[in-house]
Amino acid sequence: MPAAPASDDDSKWRRPRGRNRSSAPRRSFLIAPVAMVVGLTLAGCAPQYWPAEWTNAELQPTGTATSTVDAALLDEGAHPPALNMEQIQNVVTEAADLANQADGELDASVLEPRFEGDALAERIALYKAKKADSELPSPAAFPTGDVVYAVPESTDEFPRTIFVVVNANADASEAPFGVMLVQDTARDNFKVASLTQLAANVSLPESAPTSIGSASIRDLPGDLVVAPSDLAGAYADVIANGSDSQYASLFSAENDTLRSQVNQEYRDAQTEALDPEATDVEFKYEGTDTAPLGMVSLDDGAIIAVSINEIETVSAANDRARITVSGATAALSGIETTEYGFTRTYTDQLLFYVPSAETGGEVQFLGVSQAMTSASELSE
Repeated sequence: MPAAPASDDDSKWRRPRGRNRSSAPRRSFLIAPVAMVVGLTLAGCAPQYWPAEWTNAELQPTGTATSTVDAALLDEGAHPPALNMEQIQNVVTEAADLANQADGELDASVLEPRFEGDALAERIALYKAKKADSELPSPAAFPTGDVVYAVPESTDEFPRTIFVVVNANADASEAPFGVMLVQDTARDNFKVASLTQLAANVSLPESAPTSIGSASIRDLPGDLVVAPSDLAGAYADVIANGSDSQYASLFSAENDTLRSQVNQEYRDAQTEALDPEATDVEFKYEGTDTAPLGMVSLDDGAIIAVSINEIETVSAANDRARITVSGATAALSGIETTEYGFTRTYTDQLLFYVPSAETGGEVQFLGVSQAMTSASELSE
């Protein structure tokens, strides 16, 4: 990337120490919204989030001259960032190459050197489904464009986290992706642990330059409006209960493509598509066991990745009922007809900006990636 202009104020790029920075500028990623497509039948897919045109993005990262960066690090006695910009781009490029190969071969083992967590689990499930039914869609292509926003962790401890925004492709014509990368030990590669496509018109918080880095959410300087460990569960409750959720006031609905699709209207449509005399349907939403990942921003808020599960269960209402499914549900469960019923799980990888408790404000939805990750027949 082109070098960013130097600053005369050395102290400007030191890591945040106080939390009174609500006026810090924010990085905007303006994406023209498009119509979302929703599958409303049990045989179909859950809501899909198709790429949108990305325009008017500010691509230049903020930074300082090398001498200024060195002075800031020396002044604080701080650790250098885990990777520099060139190394980060190389890690992302290698992950893209492996994803492209694995997508073509439908072989998740190819991903293991550079993928883990829900980012890996999503592709494992999609490969399994597509092997069973070649008509099912392939995973969204891993982003192959430039890294345009990068926040590496500055620490000498493990695990280490890096957050990046990557253009979907070389001409930046589709919505970019947010990627959380984790290095578990000194002997491990940085691996893609969370991969989400950014929603329309999102605005990312201003971060320290890549040359200096920041703290991860393991070392938050203060409380957030929602604790990282509570974020997934609170948002799952909002998806389940909408404005009646006890957590609804904590989350902004702006740009929230998931909440606008997986809501009571969606549940009603799914229920109405089934015969009430033959089937019962239940919907459950919960945070996953995946630990939250995130990086601290200059205003002492944080960009955080979490995941939730959407669990849909259709059971036979009587012993004469027979339930038939197709598509990914049949592909992952291995059967098409049952006298008992089916349960299926969609895993939603989510990205949020969470303000500091001192600054206040609502949690901002940044992006989502969704896939059916399991389906099985009920035992009785």
